[in-house]
Amino acid sequence: MSLIKDHLEQINTDQSQNEMDSSESDYVDQPDDALDAEMLAFDSDAPRRRYGSVRVKMLTVSQGKFVEGIIAGSTQRQAYRDAYPNDRSNDACTSAAAAKLMKHPTVKQRLDDAWGETMENLADDSNATKRFVLRSLLALCKQGQTESTKLKALDLMGRSIGLWKDSQMIIAPAPSAAQLKRDLAGHLKLFKQKA
Repeated sequence: MSLIKDHLEQINTDQSQNEMDSSESDYVDQPDDALDAEMLAFDSDAPRRRYGSVRVKMLTVSQGKFVEGIIAGSTQRQAYRDAYPNDRSNDACTSAAAAKLMKHPTVKQRLDDAWGETMENLADDSNATKRFVLRSLLALCKQGQTESTKLKALDLMGRSIGLWKDSQMIIAPAPSAAQLKRDLAGHLKLFKQKA
């Protein structure tokens, strides 16, 4: 019993001490639990983003590897295989799963954010932009579905490195009035001779 009495006396002493301390601070009406809650709230992570009314979950480790593979320039199929090494599906199933993963809202948002950062960085460095365009054209040339797509990519690559130049029309200077009179007089003489 004395242990309980000692404990209650300690609580009363602590409460009276807190009342004196709280009169000096801004937290006059708040108990100690509120201060602890504020400290926990301050130390906690920011809330997750919401898209519409659905709370979007964070990426899983495998989804993160998939996004990193896509950002690094791997194909969707290769990025999926790297992210999910235990999946032994055939190429068609792997491609379908990768396409489905590309449509996942969190993956899509992460890729859009990364693409925006990439575009900003490329705009700052024109040489990097040229390299990016050439690499993209090369990838399009290799992965193009139709021959026209491949030929167009090759054509643009050739133009960008100056492999061939567009033909330019040579524009002669406009003749003067005196030159036009002489030419007209010469044509009239030829016309009269034939008639």
